[in-house]
Amino acid sequence: MVPVAICGPQLADTTAETVHTGVAGTILIIESMTIQNPTAGVATSIRVSLGADAAGTRVIDQPVPA
Repeated sequence: MVPVAICGPQLADTTAETVHTGVAGTILIIESMTIQNPTAGVATSIRVSLGADAAGTRVIDQPVPA
């Protein structure tokens, strides 16, 4: 299996966004994810969901300090 980037750098803003939609019959393995808050003085949260974003579908829900 050849590793590939599924998305490039993304700005973490306040809008929920779909960054990757899987293709039928494929398996996606995320081996690493780097998160940085570029906004000085403002904390934010990073949420990663499988399916539509909701409390029950989140696999990551972490605050990112300013």
